[in-house]
Amino acid sequence: MKKVFASCEIKPNKTEIFTDSLVQKARPTDFIYSGDGKIFIAGKVPDWFNVNGKKQVIEMLGTYWHGEKVTGRTKEQEEDFLKSHYSKYGYDCLIIWESELKNPESVMEKLQEFNGGN
Repeated sequence: MKKVFASCEIKPNKTEIFTDSLVQKARPTDFIYSGDGKIFIAGKVPDWFNVNGKKQVIEMLGTYWHGEKVTGRTKEQEEDFLKSHYSKYGYDCLIIWESELKNPESVMEKLQEFNGGN
């Protein structure tokens, strides 16, 4: 899978770049962007991965690609699905929805409060 991602030269989109700026302001030494396929957790590629020993990931969910028309799941079900997946492997998952980016200060607070159980 890593070779496939590498061959596709996947780069962060504008929304991910903006979100990364918030992640780096809120938690400058804790997370790296991994949505380009650097890290896989049982077939899933988290958007950000904690590099300071905590088993934490952050997922930025786009309204369209993670919406009910595409996934067949409600917003709550999509969150539960991803959190449950990562939880099976000991990871805490913070979800940030694209719509939340309209209020960057709120997202920054959410990032700073994300401690997880590990």
